[in-house]
Amino acid sequence: MNPYRYFALLVLMPFAALRAQQKPNAILQQTKIVMGLTGLKKPVLHYYYNQVSLGREESDRTYPPFFTVAVNAEAWFATEINTTRIKQSNTGVGRGPAEYPSVFYLGVSKHYAARDTAFRSLSDNYFQTIEYDKLNAWAVVLDWAGDPAVRQGKNEVYRDYERLVLERPGANGKERLFIDPKTNFPVKLDYQELSSLWGQQHIEVVYSNWQQTDDFFLPASSFRLEDGEPMIYRTMGKSDLSDSLSLFSRLRQLPVNVQGDGNKELFISEQPKLIKFSDQTYLTKNRFYTEVFTKIGDTVYLLDATLNEARARQDEKLIRQVFPGADHFVVVVTDLAWPHVGGLRYWVSKGATIVSHSASRQFLDRVVHRRWTIRPDELQKHPRQMKFVPINKMTRLAKGALQVFPIDGIGSEGALACNLPKDKLLWASDYIQDTQAPTAYASEVIHAVNREKLKPAKVVAQHIELVEWQQVVKVNP
Repeated sequence: MNPYRYFALLVLMPFAALRAQQKPNAILQQTKIVMGLTGLKKPVLHYYYNQVSLGREESDRTYPPFFTVAVNAEAWFATEINTTRIKQSNTGVGRGPAEYPSVFYLGVSKHYAARDTAFRSLSDNYFQTIEYDKLNAWAVVLDWAGDPAVRQGKNEVYRDYERLVLERPGANGKERLFIDPKTNFPVKLDYQELSSLWGQQHIEVVYSNWQQTDDFFLPASSFRLEDGEPMIYRTMGKSDLSDSLSLFSRLRQLPVNVQGDGNKELFISEQPKLIKFSDQTYLTKNRFYTEVFTKIGDTVYLLDATLNEARARQDEKLIRQVFPGADHFVVVVTDLAWPHVGGLRYWVSKGATIVSHSASRQFLDRVVHRRWTIRPDELQKHPRQMKFVPINKMTRLAKGALQVFPIDGIGSEGALACNLPKDKLLWASDYIQDTQAPTAYASEVIHAVNREKLKPAKVVAQHIELVEWQQVVKVNP
C-alpha cells in the first residue's frame, strides 16, 4: 500500500457520506486495506509484545492495587488460517519466566497448547471456553470480514469521536465492532462475557496508538476492560512479515475444537467425591477444590463454597444424601478469592447464613446484589437478603462445636480458619497448600492456632489432602 495515496484519500473522500452508502462487508474490506491486510508480501505476521494482567481475582484485597502477572511473548500470526502461535514466559507471584515457558495456538476454531511434539486441546473439560486472541486487531478484523452475519448498527461516540458500529450475534447477545469512519481503523471490540461470580461482564477490547511498519499498521497498545476496569495491558514491540507457515503445519492436521458457551468459569465442576471423616463431618473433593461440611444439632455448616453454582448444587446433593431433611445451613466464607466464593449466591438463595470476616461484608454484598441478566442463576430467580455474621476475633459457633478465627498474618489479613474440636480437625482454607516445604501462609496458620491455644490432630484445606497437623508443624519450624 502506498502511504501517500492512503493519506490523499483521507483528505479528498467524504468519509461520513461514503460510510452511509456502504455495506458492512465493503466497510470491513476497506478496513483490511488501510491496515495493510490485503496483498501482504509474506503470509505470517511476526511480532513481540509484553503484557501485564491484573490479578484482581486472587489479590489480598478486593480493591486496588492488585498483583500482576507479566508476559513476554513472541508471536506468529498466520493470516490465511486466522491463528496465532504464541511463545511466552510468565513472571507472577512466586514464579519466574524460566519455569513456565509455553506455546499456544489460538485460532477461531482451534485452540491447543504445545510442548515438544505433543499438542493438548484447550477446549477440553479443564476450560469452559477458549477464544482466539482478541487483543490482536488483525485476528478480529479477519474474523469479522469473513462473517456474513455482520450488520451495521447505530453510530456511537466513543473516545471523543463518533464511531461507526458493526454488529453480529455473539455467544451472549450482540458483539459490536467500533470503526473510525474518518480512517476505517478499528477502535474497539465490545461484547458480554458470562462469569461464574458476576453473572456477566461487559468486555471492551480497545486498540490505540497505531503504528506503521513497512506497508502495514498495528496498534502499539491494546487493552481489555472488564466492567469498565482495565485488566490487561499489551504493548507491541517490533514486528515484521515472515514465511514461517511451517510452524502451523501440524495444527492443520488436528481436529476443530468444540466451542464453549462464552462462560468465564475457569473450570467445569466435575462431580466431587464424598469422604467420611466422622459421623458428623465429611469432605467433598474433586481435582480443583476440597470442602468440608459438618452437622451440629439441626444445622449443617459448610466450610467454603467454591467454584460456581454447579459445585454448590453437587455439594447440596451430597449433604442431603448424608443428612436427609437438612434445612438449616451456615456457610463460612474464609477468604475472597473469586474461585473460592463462586457457590455463595446459591447458598444465599437457599436461606443459608453467611459467616465471614467483617472486612468481607462489602464485597459479598456486591456479589449477592449483582443482577444476572443473561443467564439468571438460582438467586436471581428466587431473590433473598443475605444473613451475615461478621467475624473479627475467635468466635465459637454452635456452643463451641465450631471455632472460627482470623489468621491475621501479614499475608492473610481478612482470612479465617476453622477448628472442629470434637473431630480435632482444622480447616485451613487456602492457607496451607504445601505440606512438604515451609511457606509463609502455613507459618501464619500455625501462629494463629498457637495464639488461640488449639490442639488439632489433622488438617485439611482447599488444595491439600487430609494430613497430620504435626506434619505441617514439622516442615514449618
